[in-house]
Amino acid sequence: MTDLKVLNFFRVSFRKVKHIDPKACYWTPPNHNELLLCTDSASRGNPGVAGAGVVAWNANSEVVGAMCIGLGITSNFLAELYGILVGLEWATQWGYMKILIHSDSSSVITVLENDSVPWFAQQRWMDIKNFYDSIRFAHTFRE
Repeated sequence: MTDLKVLNFFRVSFRKVKHIDPKACYWTPPNHNELLLCTDSASRGNPGVAGAGVVAWNANSEVVGAMCIGLGITSNFLAELYGILVGLEWATQWGYMKILIHSDSSSVITVLENDSVPWFAQQRWMDIKNFYDSIRFAHTFRE
């Protein structure tokens, strides 16, 4: 009630918030001899100036590396896609042949799993896919 009185005093407009059931979020390390790539991207506008970042974890829960990249002006979808592709190319330096990708973009995960990547990124995806023994995907919730 105190918060409501303060908002009313300063004439701050507000709206009611729906109560959402909380989701349990947890983190588990990748399997033995597997590298986990946690990827995310952002675009200021759609399309807009975009960038992506990747953090690589090993099975001992140690950070192997972290990187970020500017992507110029692109859409949210392409920023997520290029974030994963660049992360997979970057990860080749550590010699892991099994990769687990965590991404909050279910649409990009679906596109990669179904090999329905846009034509201009298809060769890049096929080269990456042929390099690794296995690439698994896991959808993570946006927090």
